[in-house]
Amino acid sequence: MRRGRRVAEEAQAGWVLLELLLCCVMLGVLAAAAVPAVRELYLEAAVEYETECLYTDIRQLQVLSRTTCYLNEGAERPVQRLRLPSLLLNKTYYQWRQGEDDLRRHTCLPGVYIALRGRTSPAGDVIVFTDDSWPSTRLMTIDVFAEGRRPEGRHILISNGRIRVERGKGS
Repeated sequence: MRRGRRVAEEAQAGWVLLELLLCCVMLGVLAAAAVPAVRELYLEAAVEYETECLYTDIRQLQVLSRTTCYLNEGAERPVQRLRLPSLLLNKTYYQWRQGEDDLRRHTCLPGVYIALRGRTSPAGDVIVFTDDSWPSTRLMTIDVFAEGRRPEGRHILISNGRIRVERGKGS
């Protein structure tokens, strides 16, 4: 009787191991399906977040250019060119500047990139805000996109008197 019980326990232990293995395989299959979906969700949210941050910072630099690029003397308020704010765009970050001073730096979330359309300068692109609070280049498009998905990203369009955000159309 003792021997029969031991054989039954050993057989049961083998089944527990088999059930545990089966459970691990099922979890692996579910994870293989879920991980790409979660990554897509993350990239979409990260691109949206970085677009809003950049859009807000461009607006704040406009206000900064209106309030700090003038001397307080005289009725005509001459412009101090060295104090005009600018935005240095790099592939993974952008940086506020005023004259030679670095005011703030924002690093993008992993997997999100920024680029001026039509420009591929490795050192980055600089957008200088003039004394009338608009960038010196009046027409430009800034792309915010996930790695390998530039057409599907967001586009910040700057034109005369207007800044807006467009969703990418895809490829």
